[in-house]
Amino acid sequence: MNISFTTRNSSLLTRIVFTLIAAVIVVLGFFFFAVALVAGALLTAVIGIRLWWRMRKLKQQTNADVVEGEYRVIDQAEVRPVLPPQSGKS
Repeated sequence: MNISFTTRNSSLLTRIVFTLIAAVIVVLGFFFFAVALVAGALLTAVIGIRLWWRMRKLKQQTNADVVEGEYRVIDQAEVRPVLPPQSGKS
């Protein structure tokens, strides 16, 4: 089997058809590439926004855990037992 794509022996009609087919393939390839590029950019944007949103929520949660206030250190404390209240019956 001998397949040859030389254009020297081809007719003018054959060369025009092959040129049109090649042009259509190039144009379709360009559009598929453009669509893939846009889809990739959208996917990257969605993932980036999602990560930003999660990081924002995590920062809000860590800030909510902080309690500010004043305190006083007591070196010694007197501990008294707490007795239950007694009724008047003995």
